[in-house]
Amino acid sequence: MLRISRVWVGSCAGRLLTIVALTAAPAWGQFSGSSTNSDDADCRGLKLVAASGVPAGDAHSYKFQGVCKLLEVSNSSNQVFGVTTSTDSSTKTVGSVWVVAGAKWSAKTGEFAEKLQVQGQYPGEIKMSLKCAADPVITNGACFPVAYSNTTGWDGFDHPYMVPRPITRGKTTVAEATAFSNKPKNAGSPTPPPPPPPAPVVTTPTPRRLALGTTMALRAAPVTIALVAGARVALADGRTLVARPVGRTLEWVLVGARNQTLREFPPDARAVREPSGNVVVLVGRESVPLGR
Repeated sequence: MLRISRVWVGSCAGRLLTIVALTAAPAWGQFSGSSTNSDDADCRGLKLVAASGVPAGDAHSYKFQGVCKLLEVSNSSNQVFGVTTSTDSSTKTVGSVWVVAGAKWSAKTGEFAEKLQVQGQYPGEIKMSLKCAADPVITNGACFPVAYSNTTGWDGFDHPYMVPRPITRGKTTVAEATAFSNKPKNAGSPTPPPPPPPAPVVTTPTPRRLALGTTMALRAAPVTIALVAGARVALADGRTLVARPVGRTLEWVLVGARNQTLREFPPDARAVREPSGNVVVLVGRESVPLGR
């Protein structure tokens, strides 16, 4: 749509001069934008610590350990009249976990199995089964998906299976795996992985004494449990109160013995341990007792 406007710019020989300006009125509704957020995992920190059967054995096996970074990926695009004019992508690291991974491939059957033990912010286990004509750890050969499970709660680990390919693909070379395979069996076992970072230790202070003529023992006050990444409070009935990231904040979440979510508390909720040993979550004026 064209818009006509007149602009007076001055006079010449007693006559007014005007300029007729034709401008394109904005076509509202023809411009659009979209954005998506997704989780991902960068496991390039995995290092080979043991291997056997590479390169010519009928059975290849591997063991890796190292750090995987947890990523948040944001993608946005702008469109004009249905045509994409610009795109933008950004990646942010939101955490990290310690991973111990094992992988096996059979040259006779093509069966491949991968298992990852994840420790830290999202503890759990990842299992993947594929059918591959070539060893998928040290080659880029195509694979066929068979089965997959992930109990960590971080779906950023799921992308490799959608390809499908192992998470451990590209984390070693044929030369390195061959060198590990040729090591004598009595050359020593690999260094065990370091333990996961400990959860915050909650201590109950010793009751204080106040002298008011005579010595009186003051009852110990409840102790606030720090809401930090990795905090976990195990309860006697098998439930666990864990600190779980939600966006850029942390919140307390009560999970069952099978890691199922029983209740999510708001970010401003406080968890305290009473002198009796009972754990209580304070939500505004509400007090939610959880037991010992």
